[in-house]
Amino acid sequence: MQGEVEQIAMMKPKADNKEDSKSGLLEYLEEIIGTEKYVPDIEEAEKNLETIGDEVASKRVRFEESRKTLEALDQPMKEALTYIDLEKECFCFKSLKAKVEVFHGSTKITQVKEEIRVQEVEKERIKKEFEQKKKDNEESIKDYELKQREINNLEKSLNKLEIEMKSCIEDDRKELESLKKVKTQSASLVKRSK
Repeated sequence: MQGEVEQIAMMKPKADNKEDSKSGLLEYLEEIIGTEKYVPDIEEAEKNLETIGDEVASKRVRFEESRKTLEALDQPMKEALTYIDLEKECFCFKSLKAKVEVFHGSTKITQVKEEIRVQEVEKERIKKEFEQKKKDNEESIKDYELKQREINNLEKSLNKLEIEMKSCIEDDRKELESLKKVKTQSASLVKRSK
């Protein structure tokens, strides 16, 4: 047993690598106690803890960035709310002004309505006058069309008469030429007979 105690005293506190699991005091005690079977679970939990720690650190960084962004946007948000409040107040004043103008404008509305009524009466008078002139114009147009047809008929008759006259003149000219020929022939006959 003395040798075993010396051997235990000479052991390193922990093994340098996993293959040499019997060289460290910790590994030796785990083997004696029986907690050696929990080592893989503990190592897995340590890896998970490290992964979770990394995630927590990255999320903490993101949270800090978001918080800084939120703080940076806080002042513009306050300015925007102030602007909205001022716009709301301005709108209320404009609305009040419009109501006052409507109140004062009600008398103008009655004046405008009266002017509209007068204009409507004038419009009706002009419309009646227009209708009368339209009827007169229609009658004048009918008379014009009738006269135009008569003129067209007279022009056609005139054209026929001109053609007939030209034909008669041509016939007269031919007759005159034939008379001249007959006259010259008779004159030459008279000369021959003398």
